[in-house]
Amino acid sequence: MTQLMAMPEQAATAEPLAIEVRGLTMSYGSRQVLRGVDFEVRPGEVFCLLGPNGAGKTTTVEILEGFRQRTGGDVRVLGVDPADQRARLRERIGIVLQECGFPRQARVAELIDIWRSYYPAPRPLASIDGPSRGRRACARVRVRHRRHRAAGPREAGRGCRGSPS
Repeated sequence: MTQLMAMPEQAATAEPLAIEVRGLTMSYGSRQVLRGVDFEVRPGEVFCLLGPNGAGKTTTVEILEGFRQRTGGDVRVLGVDPADQRARLRERIGIVLQECGFPRQARVAELIDIWRSYYPAPRPLASIDGPSRGRRACARVRVRHRRHRAAGPREAGRGCRGSPS
């Protein structure tokens, strides 16, 4: 097992932490992959986890996202324990997946509608087609003219490793 190393702590401030990890442990059966990981990330701070393959970087991030249950320790992201309040946390964070995939026949607008459903008060899907801020946002990220096309790797899957070809 490789020890995960975090960047050195900076001087404490009164501002609440964006991420706080104390004594984080994770085991898969008898194999311990995280042992006593501690770090803090302040709002606006750039933070990175560095380590070789198998060091526990992905496991740590999945725990922070609420996708994986930890074996022990305390974790707070934006003041929320990801294990206890996953839905509340996901309303407030954005995640870029390492790999992604979706049905080959799905249209860009259909995928946008699916992603919208993850949030409690999303903009109406009709705002993508109508003269609204949503339409301008889609035009700005260059998907408006593609919204009725199949979402293949040249459309919505741009930049995602593992996209269907």
